[in-house]
Amino acid sequence: MAGVDIVHICGISLSLTEKTRSAALKLAKMAHEMKKIVCFDFNYRMSLNEDNTHETMKTRYQEMLSYVDTIFGSKRDLTDLLDYQETDEKKLYQQFCQDYQISFFAGSRRTFIDDKKYFEGFLFHHDKIYESSPKELNILDRIGSGDAFASGVITGLLEKWDFVDTLEFAIANSVLAQASMNDSPIFEKQDIFNYLDNKGTNDLIR
Repeated sequence: MAGVDIVHICGISLSLTEKTRSAALKLAKMAHEMKKIVCFDFNYRMSLNEDNTHETMKTRYQEMLSYVDTIFGSKRDLTDLLDYQETDEKKLYQQFCQDYQISFFAGSRRTFIDDKKYFEGFLFHHDKIYESSPKELNILDRIGSGDAFASGVITGLLEKWDFVDTLEFAIANSVLAQASMNDSPIFEKQDIFNYLDNKGTNDLIR
């Protein structure tokens, strides 16, 4: 952990094998005890948990959450996996962050406007929800879109950007990732800024 500022863990590690689960929890605990920033993406996949009970997975996630500072997830993760009953979005995020001492809770949504697909993000921090503007999707490959969003948010938080600017950057990064094939990043930070400056009309997406 020497020289490490932030640790990012994907929730799929809790669903694969006992070894991946043990390693993820050990890493999170070690980083937390060393006062590193620990980020965690729910990334819950029902297809990977057909042999696990709901209570088993809920317990695994709750154990991980005790070490985490920044979370990537959705309203559904909180209601369907962690069994929160609150329906008001703001109150739900507020309760969740209080229960697990979470600093930031971020996520993305896919929406439809006039039969076109759009992508937008939110960030909950200190009892306030920040939101990005929706950006039109031109999907070639969705693999890695969540990771692209998370890396954009992490970049903004580490560099202490305005929260809305952070979300705009993160959503743009994910939109560009979905407009390219495969899950390996091919865009540099300046590419994302150029896309934002040109409102998505530059030559990165045709």
